[in-house]
Amino acid sequence: MSDNNKKRGLPKDSLDSKQNKCKEDLLKGNFIFDNINKNILDEAFIAAKQKEVIESTPYEWGFLKDLFNPDLLNSIRKEIESNIRFTEKETDIYRVNQSGDLANLNLLSDDQIIEKLPNLYILQNIIYSKFWRDYISKILKCGPLSAQKTDLSVNTYDKGSHLLIHDDVISSRKVSFILYLPEQSLEWKTSFGGNLKLYDSFAKNIPMSDAMKRFVPQFNSMAYFEVQPGYSFHEVEEVKVDKHRISIQGWYHIPQKGEEGFVEGEEEEWLKQNNSTLKQLKMGGDSSNLQNFEFPNYNDQIPIKDLDADLEFSKVELKELSEYINPKYLPSNFENLKAQYESNGEKLVVKNFLLDSVAKVLKKDIRNYEINVDAPKSYSEIQHPWKCAWPTNKWRFLYIDGKDNFKIEKGKDIKELIKLEKSLIPNWKKSEDDYEKSLDNSGDCEEEDDAYITDDDFETDSNILSVLKLSTFLNSHVFKKYLSKLTNLNIKTEKTIVRRFRPGYDYTLATTGTNSLDFNLGLTPTSNWHFKMGGYQIYMRNDEAGDEDDDAVYKRSHSNGGENEEEEDGVLLNEVPEFNKLVIIKRSKMDLEFVKYLSSSCNGGRWDVQGSMNI
Repeated sequence: MSDNNKKRGLPKDSLDSKQNKCKEDLLKGNFIFDNINKNILDEAFIAAKQKEVIESTPYEWGFLKDLFNPDLLNSIRKEIESNIRFTEKETDIYRVNQSGDLANLNLLSDDQIIEKLPNLYILQNIIYSKFWRDYISKILKCGPLSAQKTDLSVNTYDKGSHLLIHDDVISSRKVSFILYLPEQSLEWKTSFGGNLKLYDSFAKNIPMSDAMKRFVPQFNSMAYFEVQPGYSFHEVEEVKVDKHRISIQGWYHIPQKGEEGFVEGEEEEWLKQNNSTLKQLKMGGDSSNLQNFEFPNYNDQIPIKDLDADLEFSKVELKELSEYINPKYLPSNFENLKAQYESNGEKLVVKNFLLDSVAKVLKKDIRNYEINVDAPKSYSEIQHPWKCAWPTNKWRFLYIDGKDNFKIEKGKDIKELIKLEKSLIPNWKKSEDDYEKSLDNSGDCEEEDDAYITDDDFETDSNILSVLKLSTFLNSHVFKKYLSKLTNLNIKTEKTIVRRFRPGYDYTLATTGTNSLDFNLGLTPTSNWHFKMGGYQIYMRNDEAGDEDDDAVYKRSHSNGGENEEEEDGVLLNEVPEFNKLVIIKRSKMDLEFVKYLSSSCNGGRWDVQGSMNI
C-alpha cells in the first residue's frame, strides 16, 4: 500500500497490490468518500436503517436511496451501454441480458480499464472496500464479509425479461445486493414491472404463493438482505415496457482463509447444510419437506387395475374412443402411429387429435371462459374446481385434479395438510356431476356449496363443463389402455390434471421425474404463439456437468418444435402452446421438464391436460 493511501486512511484491501500505477490513479484521493452521500454515514441514519432491517417483513432486508455520486453512476451507465457486451440468457427461471463476472475487471489491462470502464472500476473498488463491506455488515448485523471472493455482474432487463422466485443460496453467498441504474430522469413506475418482489414462507423451502412486499427500482437505490437458506425468497418481476432496467447485482461471501472472521470449516458446513433449494427441487428434494409438499403431487399416483393391455379393444371401448378421438388416430391406425413414435425416439406429436365436433365446443367454451371470467390474481381468489400449484419456487399454475376443494393456510401443520391432501380421492365423474348441478341450482346453493362456480360467475354458454367431460374421458380406463397399446408400455400408476397458465404469473421450473410415459393435450384457444411469449413445454437431458445455477440453460434458437429434432443442447422436445395437439413422450428419471413462464404480453393463457404414468 502506498504512503498516500496510508495518509488518506484507506483500508488495506481496498487496492490490489498487483494493480499498476495507472489503475491506482483512478482511485486517487478519497475516492470512496468523494463518491458516497455523507448523509448515509450519520449514526442516527445507520441506527434507523438497523431498526428498519430488524422490523422488516417477510424477512430481514433493507434499502438505501441516493447513496452514490450521481455523476459517477451516470458515467457508469454510459460505459455499460457503450462498452459492455451483453448475452441474452434464457433458462427455466429467467430471461435476462447479462454481462460477464465483473471480478474479471482486475484481469483487464491498464489501457482497457482506462479507456473503457474507468468509473465502473472505481465503483467495484468502493463496493468491495473494507469500508463499504463493514458499512453493510453493520446495518445487517451479519458479521465480516469476504474481500477475496467477489461476485458482481451487470444485468439489463428489457421488455419480457424476468427472474422467477429463488432464495439466492448458491456457493458461500452471505449477503445479496442490487444497485439500480435506470435513467436518472425517469421515475420508474410500479406498472413498468421489473420490481423486486419479496415472499414470505409457509415453512423452510416453501414460499407462499403471492409476494408480500415490492420494491420499485429507482436510479441510485440499493436493496440488500442477508441470504437466508429456505427463506430469503424473491424475484424480479417481468419488465412490461420498452425501457431498460439496468442493475448491478452482487453478493458478499463468507470470509475466506486469511481474512477477518474466517472460521475453519464454516464454508464447508454452510454448503453441506444449505444446498441450493432450487437444486433440491430439480433433483426431487428432501422427502420430508419438499417432495411430499407438492400440490399437485405427481408421486402420489393412482394405481391402474386390470388394464388388460394385451387384449384387443371391445366394441364398447372402441365406441367410447370414437366419441372423442379423430378417426385417423383410432386403434385401427395404430401401425402408422407406432412407427412414428418409435422412429422419433419414443415420442410423438399429433395435431388435431380430438374429433372436430368435440374440439370446436372445447375451443369456444375455453375462449369464452377466458374472456368473461377474470383470472384470479391472488391465491385467496382461487375458487373450486381450481387449485393453485405449490410450492411457488417449483411451479405456479391453476389446476383441476378431480379432488374436492383444498386450501393451504399459513399456521396449519404441514403434516396435517399433506395427510388431508392425500386422503382426497380424485373422482372426475363427481366433479362433472357437481359442476352440472351447480349450474342447474344456481342461486339455491346451501352454504357448503359456495365453493362451486355457478352461472352467477359467468354465462351458461361460457363454462368449462366440456373441459371436465374431456378430463373424465382422459382419466378413463379405456384411454389408459389406448396409450399402453400405442406405446407398448406397461402402465402401473397415473396422475392426470387440467392446467391453466395465466400470463404474467405462471410457469413450472425444470425438475426431474420418474421413468414415465407423459402425455400433454394442448387446449390453448389462442394461436400465433412464439417463443418470446413463453408458455412452451420443454423436455431435455439433465447435464449435471453444467453450471450449478444454470441447470436448464438451453439454446432456444435450436429448438423450434420439430418432431425429429434432438440437438446437441440436449433438448428432446420443445412445443409452443397449440390447440388440439397431443404430445406423448417416454421420459427417463433424470430428464428435465418445464413450462416456460408466460409473458404478460400473451393474449391468453396456456390450457392443457397433463398426464404422467409410471411404467
